[in-house]
Amino acid sequence: MIDSISSANMLRGMLIGFLGIAMFSFTLPFTRYTIAFADPLLIAWGRSMVAGAAAGLCLLALAQRKPTAQEFKYLCLAIVGIVFGWPTLSSLSMKYAPAAHGAVINGLLPISTAAVGALLARKHLPASFWALALLGAGLVAVYALWEGGGALRAGDSVMLLAVVCGGVGYAGGAKAATTLGGWQTICWALVIAWPLSTAATLIAYQSTPIAWDAVPAMAWWAFAYLALVSQLIGFFAWYAGLAIGGVPAVSQVQLLQIFLTVAASSALALDPVPLRTWVFAVLIIGVLVAVRALGSKSQAN
Repeated sequence: MIDSISSANMLRGMLIGFLGIAMFSFTLPFTRYTIAFADPLLIAWGRSMVAGAAAGLCLLALAQRKPTAQEFKYLCLAIVGIVFGWPTLSSLSMKYAPAAHGAVINGLLPISTAAVGALLARKHLPASFWALALLGAGLVAVYALWEGGGALRAGDSVMLLAVVCGGVGYAGGAKAATTLGGWQTICWALVIAWPLSTAATLIAYQSTPIAWDAVPAMAWWAFAYLALVSQLIGFFAWYAGLAIGGVPAVSQVQLLQIFLTVAASSALALDPVPLRTWVFAVLIIGVLVAVRALGSKSQAN
């Protein structure tokens, strides 16, 4: 409950949560950059493999307990959603659209997370919440059609599926984190999935080997960021912020991710960012603010 958390802890949690979201905001731009030198599936599964190895070292070094059967159930949702689903689908979508474009589509992730979270908690969301959710989806659809000249781009439907997976992974991970701990949740999810992510990475590499001489140093740094920051360390800050400041307050920081990703794409000059992308980003953020307000009000009742 928000009332049981001091304003100081709430502010501290929001600042730490913002750090996590800031780290996530570079994920699509760096993914867009790295897939120019390697197959998207190799990037997606390889980042999970590397992150899983690092996560295993963290769990061993700090002697963490194993998940319970109930926690394992929610960890499976995190594995499906944020270890495999979102990285795989978002990487594939970056073949067809700029990172800023994907960021606008990904703006539906907070709504997806709220909907899946309500389903897992068996809570009823008001009709006004769903009305605003549909408005947000409508804005995304208009933007996608406008960008595609009246038709959806090949990557838009893939990115929408990534949003669904992200919602499942965030909500499932949040349920596990309430008893298992925030950073422990992402570490265990990556470690449990590690045999599969390693096998998938090897298969992807054999199917589409890399021309090592053609890969610049920046691409390696970008991949390291995706593996160690986007897939691992970013979740440390994100879940820590939620635990310290409370989910209703800190989760609203996620609304800034769409803007930060568009800004990151522009700053890195990977793709041009037209004015209409900024306009739709602002409009969708406005809808998400209203959605989050309703979600917080529902949780408080």
